[in-house]
Amino acid sequence: MEGPAKSGLDGERLAEAMWLNEQHWARAGRPVSAETVHKHLRIGAASSRALTRAVREVNRAAVDGSSAAAIEKNQSSAEANGFRLHHVSSAALS
Repeated sequence: MEGPAKSGLDGERLAEAMWLNEQHWARAGRPVSAETVHKHLRIGAASSRALTRAVREVNRAAVDGSSAAAIEKNQSSAEANGFRLHHVSSAALS
């Protein structure tokens, strides 16, 4: 799979799509869709799909990198990404 830089994508558009993705994650708790990128950047459907794939590839690489760093530091990837899982007793769930 080729990276975003090698795919011929415009760097400025990629930066805009990444910003949209960050905003969307903060608001909706999930990645931005190609349709949202298409509407906000006023670009064609094929370009918006390519940008969305590139943004997700960058995100995946960041998560994979932090997971690898966590393994080296003997941490869970959740801790390395700033999340902590807490034990919840079954009594608390009742």
